[in-house]
Amino acid sequence: FPVVSEPSTQETASPPPTLAITTPIEKERVPSPTTSIPEVQPKDLPTEPESPPTIQGSGEDQNIWEGNREEAELHFITYLINGIDTIFEKKTKAPFSGKMRVTDPSGNVLGEFEVLNGRMDGEEVYFDANGFVTERTIWSNGREIR
Repeated sequence: FPVVSEPSTQETASPPPTLAITTPIEKERVPSPTTSIPEVQPKDLPTEPESPPTIQGSGEDQNIWEGNREEAELHFITYLINGIDTIFEKKTKAPFSGKMRVTDPSGNVLGEFEVLNGRMDGEEVYFDANGFVTERTIWSNGREIR
């Protein structure tokens, strides 16, 4: 066991330093710049399709979006953040989390993938016209791992 020594009784604590109240320093006026940076306005967002895709959920933590590519472009926007594609919902401006299922115009599923905080995370699967898997990729935090 380590030996613990007790403090000497001869040591005395010094009183805390006192703070002096001083008058505030006058701030120097800096002239405003003569040129201003123009404010950038975002492009007008496209209107929603006549029959918007449905967002379904089964359980509190599952969010499934299904629609075709055109509907996805109307509902979501993708930004490149730190070199990683990040998917945001246009209405809420929040990163999407859930499953995305992309269909053809007839409603056949072309592919589906998992998204977490806007980044692909989990399995991405593509299907042929007969519903057979043609490609499978595993993602983690927006990066392909397999």
